[in-house]
Amino acid sequence: MAKLNIRLGKFVNKEEIALKIDEEIKTVYMKGNKNIDIDYGEHEISVYENFLLKSRMERINITEKETEIRIDFNYLLFGIISVLHFILVGTIVMKLFTSIIFLMVLAVLAIEFLLIVKMGVYKIHIN
Repeated sequence: MAKLNIRLGKFVNKEEIALKIDEEIKTVYMKGNKNIDIDYGEHEISVYENFLLKSRMERINITEKETEIRIDFNYLLFGIISVLHFILVGTIVMKLFTSIIFLMVLAVLAIEFLLIVKMGVYKIHIN
C-alpha cells in the first residue's frame, strides 16, 4: 500500500475534506493524520462535498511509496467570475443597456452557476 499525503492550499481553511477516489468517498480530517492508504496504479481522484463544492476529476498514477497532492481554490474560476461582475457593474454605472439590465443580471448569475458546476471550486495539484 502506498500513502497519499493531502495538503491544503494557503487560503483553504477546512477541518475535513471529502475525497472521491475511484467512485468511493473518503473523509480526511485535516487536524490529525492527513494520509490515505491507497493501492498502486492509476486512480481517479476529486474533491466532492456537494455538487457545488467539488473539483474536476484528476487521474493520478501512484508509483511511489508516498505521493503528495495539494488542494487549492480554482483561482481561474474566481478570475472569470470577477471579470463578469466588473462588466456587469460597469454597464450598470454607465447606464448602458438599461432596458435589459435585469436580464443581464440573470444571465451573469446563470453563467456563474454553470461555471461553478462545470469547473469546480477546488483544484487538485499533484506534486
